[in-house]
Amino acid sequence: MKTVKTKQQGMIPTQQDQLLAQGDLVTAALKKHGASIGVKHNPAAAVKTDVTAFRKLDLEFQARRENRKKQLTPEQSAVDGLAGDLIQQTKSVVAREFGKKFNQSW
Repeated sequence: MKTVKTKQQGMIPTQQDQLLAQGDLVTAALKKHGASIGVKHNPAAAVKTDVTAFRKLDLEFQARRENRKKQLTPEQSAVDGLAGDLIQQTKSVVAREFGKKFNQSW
């Protein structure tokens, strides 16, 4: 698991799925021990609500990202084709000046 150290020397996961798994563990621990240790500001219900809301927003984001990719594909293909043509034209101009084989002048 990839982690980063905090000032308190605790380890916080850097990958989203691991972070959410930790959120689930914190929720379970707060549910079991929160009242006995006096947790008032972030009870289990609040943490669970936050983790659930994050998961929902992430699913929406991923769905919109996939839809956007599908919408952009024809446009990107056209631009990629034009970019490829430009690269080939530039290469032929440079090759006429400096030779077809790569050298330091390129």
